[in-house]
Amino acid sequence: MELNALLASHGAVPSMPKVVALLLTELEQAEPDVRKVSKLISADPGLTTRILQIANSAFFQLSRSISEVGEAVAILGIVQVRSLVSAVSLVGSFAVVPGVNMQQFWRYSLNSAKLSRSLASRVDLNEATAFTSGLIHC
Repeated sequence: MELNALLASHGAVPSMPKVVALLLTELEQAEPDVRKVSKLISADPGLTTRILQIANSAFFQLSRSISEVGEAVAILGIVQVRSLVSAVSLVGSFAVVPGVNMQQFWRYSLNSAKLSRSLASRVDLNEATAFTSGLIHC
């Protein structure tokens, strides 16, 4: 089954987990509640692990290890957290697509998202929206 046909067929793609859906709703608010975002992330072991890995990555060059989700959210910032949650929701939604090389699909989607964000910054458009659009375009 081709990806477009799969996406068009009702129920073929699994729904997002409740935590991710709640997170995306909160993150789209004009002023997301950072405590609520942290609490929701803490309810999901996969998201907790991923956000702590990113906060503790060499990119941030911190002198100590971060072990609390709230602190990781503060370090990454809402825009980065929103991008991460969007990416996680996309990967989770397509984890069971038959006939699709998920590693290749994920790499292509992430590179498209990064390029979209970079271009948006150069022409003064919303970078988070551009990232998400690049991530989920077909």
